[in-house]
Amino acid sequence: AAAARLAARARACARQVGGDDVKARLAALKTEAKELRATHGLAATELSEAALATLAAEPGPRPATAYTIIHAATSNDPTAAARRVLTKAATDALRFASLPNDAAPSSQARAEANQTADDLRACVTLSESLENFASQKLAQRAAAGARCASTKAPPERRRRVYRCLLEHPPQQSSDEVNGAAGAALDLAKRFDDSRGWDRLRALDRRGAEDALQDKAPGSFLLRPQQGSSGDAAVAISFVVEGNQVQHAIIRVSENDGGLEYRSGRLGPASSLWLVLEEISERLGGAGLDLTEAATTWPSEALDQHLPPDVGGDLDDLGGHWASSASLPGIYWSAGERRKRIVDVLACDELRKQLRDLGALSPPLERRASALRKEILRQLTPPLQDLHHGISDGRRHRSPAPLRRGSPVASPPTSPPRQKPIAAEDGHVLAQLLHPRSGVSLRAPRTAVGFLTPSVNAVVSACFAPDEAAQWLAQHAHATDEEDAARKLDAWKGLRILVDAPSHEPQLRYVDAWECEPVGDDEDELCIEGTVAIGRNYYQRPQPTKGDLSRLLDVDEWVSSVIRNAHVDVDDDDLTTPWPPQPTSIDVDSSYKRHVRGFLLRNAWFRRHGLKRRFSASVRVDLEALETMAGALSPGAAEAAQAAQRAPPVDDAFAVLRLRHARPKGSQAPPPLSEKLRTRDSCIAKRRGKVHVGGGATWGAAAAFRFALPDEALPPQNSVRLPTRGPPTVAYVCVYRREKHALAALGVPAQETYLGDVEVPLDNLTEDQPLTQWLPLNGGKGQHWFLRVRVTLAFVLCELADAPASVSPMPTPDERPKLVSSFSDFGD
Repeated sequence: AAAARLAARARACARQVGGDDVKARLAALKTEAKELRATHGLAATELSEAALATLAAEPGPRPATAYTIIHAATSNDPTAAARRVLTKAATDALRFASLPNDAAPSSQARAEANQTADDLRACVTLSESLENFASQKLAQRAAAGARCASTKAPPERRRRVYRCLLEHPPQQSSDEVNGAAGAALDLAKRFDDSRGWDRLRALDRRGAEDALQDKAPGSFLLRPQQGSSGDAAVAISFVVEGNQVQHAIIRVSENDGGLEYRSGRLGPASSLWLVLEEISERLGGAGLDLTEAATTWPSEALDQHLPPDVGGDLDDLGGHWASSASLPGIYWSAGERRKRIVDVLACDELRKQLRDLGALSPPLERRASALRKEILRQLTPPLQDLHHGISDGRRHRSPAPLRRGSPVASPPTSPPRQKPIAAEDGHVLAQLLHPRSGVSLRAPRTAVGFLTPSVNAVVSACFAPDEAAQWLAQHAHATDEEDAARKLDAWKGLRILVDAPSHEPQLRYVDAWECEPVGDDEDELCIEGTVAIGRNYYQRPQPTKGDLSRLLDVDEWVSSVIRNAHVDVDDDDLTTPWPPQPTSIDVDSSYKRHVRGFLLRNAWFRRHGLKRRFSASVRVDLEALETMAGALSPGAAEAAQAAQRAPPVDDAFAVLRLRHARPKGSQAPPPLSEKLRTRDSCIAKRRGKVHVGGGATWGAAAAFRFALPDEALPPQNSVRLPTRGPPTVAYVCVYRREKHALAALGVPAQETYLGDVEVPLDNLTEDQPLTQWLPLNGGKGQHWFLRVRVTLAFVLCELADAPASVSPMPTPDERPKLVSSFSDFGD
């Protein structure tokens, strides 16, 4: 009877934890326990064991809190006993961890999880009235258990819980802040200067920069000053315009019975908040974000490590997503893959938070490992299995089994849908673009004698639309000229044909592998705005849509996995020209195998319904230009004279082009110049001198990029359109400007041709750039050698819709003597 009475009082006291009279109730309970022992002649251990047994038989709400109260009333060492109870309760709560897309728990499991979270919170709160038995480490472990218990909810609410967990990670306590920052915090506590100290985090400089990454201007935090000793000081890290993180030091000292805060020339200020306001005013613009600063100290309480309540009633959120299981040898649907990716990333974040709180959940670790292995297998299937589980935006198209009545969500992203291309379109275009088709193929404003037609070459893919419509109708590829015009318009809609720069209506055929020079003000490794490359528009990768997916960076994780995955590249026709030319020789090389590997990665992106793609970027650096006249002279005097006669490198410039290898036996085209060049060529710009052995320098460079087209990806390569494949040669023409004898009369400088060189890209890979000295061919007079460095990079970008207003191509008058890039199949 005494034990039952004590247990009932303990339950009542546990329900009141959090109120103002907890200490009084504990004192009354201790007095009552002593009276019971004295009245009935009971030992303290006997009464304690009997009361605990009564609670175990009928737990009721907050059982761990009630156990702790029993120990406080009857035990000789209540602190140690209370710690054991809280440790066991926190460890047991780890089993409630659920992933965002797990099946909905039973009502009993949800109620048990809610009661456990409430019990842990009450038990840690009780510690403040009971000799602070919950140390910082133990409070963190209780927070870990409460975080796991909060995930035991219906999937709809669980996703909100995970968003809250991610947005509010566990905070580091002030106990972990020592040295100069700890001294500053102690001074502030002595003078009760609390405002602003809630921003203190136990981070170093790198950790602060990571924490502030992608934050809005004005975001800031306080952290310990690295390498400081003696003086009390903290560092402030804040975000300024341009997403840059800057740092400053705030020093704290005691003077005339008060505090003084200084930061550089700012101060003295009597409080931390005042010096923060001065810093904000000095920064200008957004300043510092002081709107949400709290007025409490960094606390050791449980609430510091728990996210705020997400709200809502568990029983009022009906419905759930049923998890679609996978069968051996069957690939998941795109929607199922995405849900499982969210699960594994959420599991990783939860495991990280548990480790930060000093807890470890072995079942969660095992599940994360197994789920990650399966997801990696699903993300990167072999080439022959790419059609399994492909994301086409339709419902119930996956071979993965679905539960009856369960909804199937459409993929969150899907590539822009294109109108289908007829199977015969490739052959029709190949015949239309052939020099003997009868359609006049011309390059606007082409110089006389340049790019003369040959039997197996297309002079230019620029032609009149009226003439092309007549040809299509005459050869039975269209019913009449109106139908042919509609076919041409359809091809224009797919960017197979585009308007050419001409005063008269002209169309230009776009090769899917078409190469574009990168502008002088652009970064070859980053796409700015919307850019047309080949037949598609591209932009830089956009943030992941969806709150939870955005917080977990789902698309970024998938992109990283796909980029780092091992690719088995077979010999195939993904990078070969079509139609094949009888005089061309297609040589398989490391460069082409590398390109095919990233084509397969793009196929994985498309399979998962992602708009992301890899594009190729080739940079050609002309590091040095040197004449061999000095080396060929017999003596030192002759070498000095030859070096003196050698023109300075500063007067040299180069025209570069990334093109295809010429067919065997074909003649080399005339060299490109500054005034006469193809649209896929550019003038190398000076990027700063590069010092090479012997003192030779130059430092000019140019960059090019080309798409890895979806047309070449399986199984989409069933319809072939005319193409020359990826560029395989870097072509460099070098000139020197010489002052004209009549320069005083305004005659411009002359351009002297020093020679050209073709740099094959066969051995070029992303990890192995090409660097070599090459002789210039075709020049007159001195023998010149060029040091070339070619680097290859694959840039992650994203398919984009066509911009609302596309700037027109320059007319020949605006861009004189600029010929088409589709000169012939071999060049």
